[in-house]
Amino acid sequence: MLDTELRSLARGFRARAKEILLRAETMHDAEARVKMREIAAGYERLAQRVEPRDPRSKARDVGQSGVG
Repeated sequence: MLDTELRSLARGFRARAKEILLRAETMHDAEARVKMREIAAGYERLAQRVEPRDPRSKARDVGQSGVG
């Protein structure tokens, strides 16, 4: 996949997460609110996983972890 496609996919996941969080706040059932927040967090994790990473930041991450 191209970086632009990955960024678009990440934006879509984040938009879904935001929408779900907004809907969660309208729920009267606390358990439903919690579940919806969990689902939104899952979309945010998906967005983070598919986002293209800057190769320079990857090199910094390796240096910070003490590996390399």
